[in-house]
Amino acid sequence: RIALEYLAKDYSGPIEALGAVGAGAGSVYERNLTSDPFDASALVRGAGATLCRLNSSGALRCDGDDSAGLVSDAPAGGYAQLALGPDVACALHPAGMAHCWGHTALSRLFDEPSDAFSEIAVGLRAACAIRRSDAGLSCWGDDDDAIVSAKPSAGQFIGLALAERSACAIRSDGQLSCWGDDSTGAVSGAPAQTFTAAEGGDGFLCGVTSDGS
Repeated sequence: RIALEYLAKDYSGPIEALGAVGAGAGSVYERNLTSDPFDASALVRGAGATLCRLNSSGALRCDGDDSAGLVSDAPAGGYAQLALGPDVACALHPAGMAHCWGHTALSRLFDEPSDAFSEIAVGLRAACAIRRSDAGLSCWGDDDDAIVSAKPSAGQFIGLALAERSACAIRSDGQLSCWGDDSTGAVSGAPAQTFTAAEGGDGFLCGVTSDGS
């Protein structure tokens, strides 16, 4: 599974950079990351000049730019899912509880709901997750782009993606519901197709359709 804004994962071995990713990137992206326990089986998330990995044992490791505390404040492990934004990251415990860390200015993101979640995604200043209890959406954090207040209030969802300022969720019938900032067309430009997975980046959202395209 590939879910990186600037990186590609080679499942036969190393993680390789596709291009320049900003100051401080070399120490993270130019070395073979399979020489430690975070090998080719690890779940990888990248944003800006920070890279976080979650291995099959639930151990978590982040490297790169630590200006937002994403590296130094990363918890040791015991997690099952991972989401990474430019200034904040969130992980799900196996039981579904969310834990977020990152820039101290985004304190609202650290007031995680007490629900158990099946999936989580992080944007620039907000996070959203799918509840295990009813497959509905919970969002929290800053609401500058209406990520929190404009989320769908009803329905069941099977997938979720956040760009920096917009979000899309996949309904149980595969259709997209998108909300938030539309300055890049990420909301109004959502295709009228059915999807099985989605991911977000800096001003864009991408998805895998039900026919695999």
